[in-house]
Amino acid sequence: MNVGCGKTKLQFQSGYFKDWKEVRVDAYENDSAHLITSIVDLNKVPNESVDAVWASHVVEHNYWHDLPKVFNNMLRVMKEDGFGVIRVPDLGSISQRIEDGLLDTVYESSAGPVSVIDMIYGHRGFVESWGDGMCHKTGFTKKSMEQLLGAFQIKGFVKSDGGEVVAIIFKGEPPMDAMVDPELIIA
Repeated sequence: MNVGCGKTKLQFQSGYFKDWKEVRVDAYENDSAHLITSIVDLNKVPNESVDAVWASHVVEHNYWHDLPKVFNNMLRVMKEDGFGVIRVPDLGSISQRIEDGLLDTVYESSAGPVSVIDMIYGHRGFVESWGDGMCHKTGFTKKSMEQLLGAFQIKGFVKSDGGEVVAIIFKGEPPMDAMVDPELIIA
């Protein structure tokens, strides 16, 4: 299940999923979404019905106080041996750059250049096109994501690549191959 799918198919975001059947979920009407709903309210998705949840640059669009609902929904819809991939901007990686240049490009994405200010408040092009729902309402560092998973007692691991915090979460026990090589899923 690709939550916050937008228009980009999951197979183009992660080669790991190239042969998987993708269920596309978005909060906004678009031609490619199978289901229109928020990650805070996935009640239309049956319990334990998906093998994996992909949430790339969607969790930060929710308020901190809604994160228990977000994570509980992801875990609820995952099968017992399911996992989730959460990708969010890494605010820790840009903290040193704030004073020097809010408009400096941090990295290039399929949406175009992503600047420091985009990572903090939401990609300006998306906010302009889609409205305030594309604004970031919370933010993460590697440490804060680890603390959040610990507080919610969610099994998984977290890494930062300098632009993103990536968390792999598991409903059950993490498989050993994913624990040894997280790049199997993230790449």
